Amino acid sequence: MTQTVLLALDTSTEFCSVALLSAAVDVGAAGHGRAEPRAWVRHEQTGAVSSTRLLPAIRELFDEAGLTLADCNAIAFGSGPGSFTGLRTATGVAQGLAFGLDLPVVPVSTLLVCAESARRRDPFATRVLAALDARMDEIYWADYAWDDVEGEWRTVQSASLDAPERLVLPDEPFTLAGNAAAAFGARLPALA
Repeated sequence: MTQTVLLALDTSTEFCSVALLSAAVDVGAAGHGRAEPRAWVRHEQTGAVSSTRLLPAIRELFDEAGLTLADCNAIAFGSGPGSFTGLRTATGVAQGLAFGLDLPVVPVSTLLVCAESARRRDPFATRVLAALDARMDEIYWADYAWDDVEGEWRTVQSASLDAPERLVLPDEPFTLAGNAAAAFGARLPALA
């Protein structure tokens, strides 16, 4: 039995999010099988003080799971776009933890996570406009299309920073994901 353990963290928004995933694979003489993955999660609205909560949250998850950092195979982190300080916090912690154990570090787009979250909630959400409040009266946004053949997202419009009114809408039905709708309401063309 081999075990794959992934630590993921994100502080690019007003939330401090940490997840630990453990997936065991049983490779025996009769072939191979896969055990159900287990996940432990902390997702807390911390505002600008994610840095004070991130390391304690990581420790809590490892304690709950009965695992240690040495059990990890990789560390993923939210690479933005997002808060400059939050991005530095997540990047620095991921790199710092990974360096000592020579683990790979995997950057993950915050907007792409919004798109995948929408698709997980609704399998018909295959065209997703992800938009996040960037503060200072602007939004971060990107446009993604799900490719069923490849089983992955294709970027139609890469991450951009614009005024809410400048959001470019897809020319086909789409799902709006992220917190920009709650922050800007009818100022977003998608809601107007």
